[in-house]
Amino acid sequence: MMKEDYIRQVQKKLILPGKKKQAIIRDLQEAFESGAEHGESEDQVIRMSMPPQNAIGGADAMTSIQVVRTMPDPTLLLAIIGIGALITAIVFAVLSRRK
Repeated sequence: MMKEDYIRQVQKKLILPGKKKQAIIRDLQEAFESGAEHGESEDQVIRMSMPPQNAIGGADAMTSIQVVRTMPDPTLLLAIIGIGALITAIVFAVLSRRK
C-alpha cells in the first residue's frame, strides 16, 4: 500500500467535521514527509504507523467523537443465519422421525 492509498482509506473512514478531518490528514501527510526526511520509504512509514482502522480509532479518541460502524461484518451475519437454518433443519428432521 502506498501513501496516497493509505491516506485515502483513512479519509474515507473518518466521520468527523471537516476541519478535524483535515487536521488528521495533514498530520498523516507530515508523518510521511518526516519519514522521507529521515530516509524511510512510504512502505516503512505505513508499517510503523497504524492500520487505517486503528488510525481512525486513535483519531476518535483524540477528538472525543465516536466512530460508528454502520453495518456488521456480512460474513458473521451469514454464518449466524446458516447456523440457525441448520439447527432448524435438524429439529424438524428429529421431530418428523418421531411421528
